[in-house]
Amino acid sequence: MKYRVQPAAYVPLQDAHDALLLIGNQALRQRMGMPGFQYRYDLGEEWQAWTGLPCVFSRWMVHKDVDPKAKALLQDTLYVGLEEGVNALYGLSDPREDLLMLPRDIVAYIQGLRYYIGSAEQRAIDRFRSYLNQLDDE
Repeated sequence: MKYRVQPAAYVPLQDAHDALLLIGNQALRQRMGMPGFQYRYDLGEEWQAWTGLPCVFSRWMVHKDVDPKAKALLQDTLYVGLEEGVNALYGLSDPREDLLMLPRDIVAYIQGLRYYIGSAEQRAIDRFRSYLNQLDDE
């Protein structure tokens, strides 16, 4: 929608290509760019700048028929685990060579992530869905 780019074809990474999508640790390692590629775009940054909304990359979901106590336990476990994980990052002193990141950069990155769906996140999901519907109509 924003750039009106229409890929001619999707090809395996080993084939000649004009652009590529990196995710996870590989994207973190290349976050400053890659040799041979003039431009670098962060999908989350682009979405936020374009819409003013957070980018929702994924969503935790459970079946409706799951016991409410089990759902609450899962939710508590996720939040506690995330909080403990971020707290543990403050104890790191060595850089993560596999990510080419210093501990302070990892903490800043992790703290920028949201692990809940609030009203802004739901508006972002709805906006994304409306853009997909517009593409289907073209």
